[in-house]
This record gives sequence, structure tokens and C-alpha cells, in this order.
Amino acid sequence: MARWRGRALVAIAGLHTAFSAMIAAGVGFTPELLEAAGGSAPLTRMLPGMGSVQPPDMPALAMFWSMAFGAAIGLLGLLIDQLERDGVRVGAPVVVGLLLLGVVGAVLVPAGGFWLVLPVAVSLLRR
Repeated sequence: MARWRGRALVAIAGLHTAFSAMIAAGVGFTPELLEAAGGSAPLTRMLPGMGSVQPPDMPALAMFWSMAFGAAIGLLGLLIDQLERDGVRVGAPVVVGLLLLGVVGAVLVPAGGFWLVLPVAVSLLRR
């Protein structure tokens, strides 16, 4: 069987990170535009954490989490590619977690790219 699932996740992570960098550089969509296009209002208005009285720096928070999730998905993709290469089946908890991440992310941020991981997760479930 072809090794496409892990490679697809690495590609999704690369596109995600590149898109995030474009937003950080002022090119492309703003959080307000993403919210208007269907993004989740609760996710675009994060509360200050840990008792801080300072207002959150939304661009910095969004960039941090965007890059962190991009890196995590990229690493997961590399792991899945290696498992596929070695003929090892990806564990059910990992597949279900990826599926839940895609579904919850797509519901909360419909204008985002979370839905891109759904075909990969479904394919891994069926394997």
C-alpha cells in the first residue's frame, strides 16, 4: 500500500506553517477576516491567562499556537510515514486522536484547515 498518509500530514503542516507566517508578516487573512469567514469567536478572543491583568497579545498567541500545532502535526506525519515504511499499523489511540483533532478543529474553526487531516485519519482508521 502506498505511503501517503504521513507525507500528507507533513505537507499539511508545511502549508499550515507557511500560511501562518504569511499572516504574521501581514500578508493574507487577519483574525477578524477569518472570524467573519466562519472562524469561531471564542477562539479569536482568548482571555488572559494565569491571573494576568494585561490584555492578551492575540497575534502573538495565535502565532505561537499555530506554529506549535504545525510542528506537532509535522512530527506526527514523520512518525506515521516511518511506521508505514516499516509496515507497522498506527495505533488506534493516535488515529482516534487525529480524527478528534480534525473534527473538533473543523467545527470550531470552519475556515481553518483542520478538515484537511480528516481524509488521513479516516484512511488510517480503515487500514
